[in-house]
Amino acid sequence: MYLRTTEAIADFVAVEYGRAMKRSLQNHCPQGQRQTRRSRLPGRLEKYRTELMIYHKDMKAYTEQKAKVFVVILGQCSSEVKNKLVNNVGFKALEDSDDVVGLLKMLKEMAFSTSGVQHPYWTLQNVLRRLTAVNQGPSELVSNYHKRFLATTKVVE
Repeated sequence: MYLRTTEAIADFVAVEYGRAMKRSLQNHCPQGQRQTRRSRLPGRLEKYRTELMIYHKDMKAYTEQKAKVFVVILGQCSSEVKNKLVNNVGFKALEDSDDVVGLLKMLKEMAFSTSGVQHPYWTLQNVLRRLTAVNQGPSELVSNYHKRFLATTKVVE
């Protein structure tokens, strides 16, 4: 589902904002910045200024498009996924900077993560089963039993 949705978003972004933004989403890396260098020739200074002006115009457009794409991706998430994202530690920084690549990486991590996928009720049942199975052996010291009992109950908390 993550892969299909990401591809659909990339197609939409290509139509709205161009191929460069689509490649940025597909490769999970920010759009490359143009590199300019100053030349010592007098005729090149005007060319440099023109390129710099174009660069700043492109960066402004890129920043605006990045914010729109961030909202589009977030809008495709279900309320459960949005809640998980909002509760994630790094989400606020991603939202402040409209980091599309970081958001996609976070969504990918959530989609393909294998930890925490067990239903909470099932986890509780397993913990309770382990807790009731803890008993002191015939030759076990009370202090060792107490340590083992505490280790088991920490999972329940």
